[in-house]
Amino acid sequence: MTNSDFIEQTRLLVARTQQGDHKSFAQLYDMYVNQLFNFGLRLTTDRELLKDCIHDVFVKIYVKREELSEVVNFRSYLFISLKTVSYTHLRAHETSA
Repeated sequence: MTNSDFIEQTRLLVARTQQGDHKSFAQLYDMYVNQLFNFGLRLTTDRELLKDCIHDVFVKIYVKREELSEVVNFRSYLFISLKTVSYTHLRAHETSA
C-alpha cells in the first residue's frame, strides 16, 4: 500500500467512524496502534502506562468522533494526543509517588 493509499484509507475510515461505524474505528485502531506504541516508548518505558495512554487516546477519539472533521491530519493528531495524554499520566504518577 502506498502512502497516498494509506492516507486515503485513513480519511475514509475517519469519515465512517464519525458516522458511528464501529468496524471502521477498529480498523483505525489496528492501523495505528503499533506506530503509537513504538512512538510512546520514547516517552515512557512503562509499557502498561503506555497501553493505558493509547487506550485513552482512542476512547477520546471515539467519544469526540463527530468533531473529527476538524482534524486535518489524523496521524499527527494521534501522535500529539498520545504525547499529551502520556505527559499528563506521567505528571500524575510523579505527584502521587
